[in-house]
This record gives sequence, C-alpha cells and structure tokens, in this order.
Amino acid sequence: MKEFSKYISSFAYLYAASVCAMEGMEQLEKNDVILASVCFVSCFFATLAVFRFQVAGFIYWCRDRF
Repeated sequence: MKEFSKYISSFAYLYAASVCAMEGMEQLEKNDVILASVCFVSCFFATLAVFRFQVAGFIYWCRDRF
C-alpha cells in the first residue's frame, strides 16, 4: 500500500505541475508577468517533488545493489 501511495502522490504532483504550467502560459498571454512567474515557480517545485521520489528510489536501489 505504501508503494501505491507513492504513485498517487507522484501523479498528483505531476498534475499540479501541468496545471501550474498551463495557468502560467495563460497569464503570460494576458501580460500578467508577476502571476505567471508565481505559477512557473510553483510548477518548478511540483516537478522537483515528482523527481524527488524517482531519485530517492534510485539512490536506495544503488545502495542495496552495491
């Protein structure tokens, strides 16, 4: 069950990153640079959260393997 919750949270962070990126693009079209910047920073951190799970899994795999 713990592994399943990691997949769900990875999907949630990826979904949040895509929503933030789309919202940032909309705000750029409206020439609202400040709000677009906030959206893109949020997108960046959500993307880091997705890859944090991947990197942590790879590090644990390497630690057990070698």
